[in-house]
Amino acid sequence: MLKKILLFVLVLFAAYLGTCFFGPKSMDCSVKRTIPYAMDAVYEQMADFKNWPNWSVWMKRDSLMKLTYGEKTTGVGGHYDWTSPDKNSGSGSMDIQEMTPNQSINMLLTFKDWDSKSNILMTFKALDATKTEVNWDMKNDKDLPFMMRGMMLFMGMPAAIQKDFNQSFDYLEAYLKTAPPPSSSYTVSQGNFKGGLFLMTKRRMVKFSEIGNFFNTEMPKIGQLAANSAAGMPCGFYWKWDEEKQETDMAAAIPISAKLNVPAETHEVLSIPLTKEFNVDYYGAYEKTMNAYKALDRALASQNIAHPEMVIEEYISDPMVEKDTTKWLTRIHFLVK
Repeated sequence: MLKKILLFVLVLFAAYLGTCFFGPKSMDCSVKRTIPYAMDAVYEQMADFKNWPNWSVWMKRDSLMKLTYGEKTTGVGGHYDWTSPDKNSGSGSMDIQEMTPNQSINMLLTFKDWDSKSNILMTFKALDATKTEVNWDMKNDKDLPFMMRGMMLFMGMPAAIQKDFNQSFDYLEAYLKTAPPPSSSYTVSQGNFKGGLFLMTKRRMVKFSEIGNFFNTEMPKIGQLAANSAAGMPCGFYWKWDEEKQETDMAAAIPISAKLNVPAETHEVLSIPLTKEFNVDYYGAYEKTMNAYKALDRALASQNIAHPEMVIEEYISDPMVEKDTTKWLTRIHFLVK
């Protein structure tokens, strides 16, 4: 019986060696796709790691994946790490090593669990004003160990990776159908914020996911307190953003024409002086302002300004009156020294 078991094991081992002989030597793959959207919209989604959850098949597939971004998420030095209890996702990192705007992105993909590195190259070509050709290539830095090739054959590699690349392109096209305009399409104005008196809630840390509920709860209270002294549209005040904790230091506010006596434990009146500012008019749903913010960030960077001292979102449109979210106007002010 023992001999039969050993013989069976040897036959299985020999069969596996055969699959290793025919299995892929590497995970190299390449996919080309024509995306029916303008170059700047396509490139912006793929050039910034913070946009990848919008379309990455791996991030959408694994709800337990945790992302940790570096100080930069785009440009040379852009970085993120991922960890997941899912054995298929494992853990690893992605680093941007070279980047030519609207032309190419060269990245290093590291799988920490498998001690594997791959070079990722994305190249972009505008076919016309509304079509962009994208090439997505992956090459391993070394061949797969012989004994892993059989397992890769059983897993259908590298064809499975090509399928994931194509699925990511499908998600990208779906996202771009409803995405806000790319940051390059926003016109940033520079001038002075006129300032004035504002009735506001006490500053507090609010989770990003709770900002909508915060405004829904606090804005009616502010409206009641301001009453006939209200002198403009509701606003959101923001001082700090903590990406790691996913929360912001903020307040809900409204401009007023004169000082008011308000409950000191919950509200206050803030006087903002005439202040230098950069601003952008954004049309769309509140949760899709990212590209408008990026346009403002670039404007500040062009004048060597690291960050705004305060951000004010002025909600010009009343969503109770205007039901079409594409017509909602939010004027975003970056106040700077």
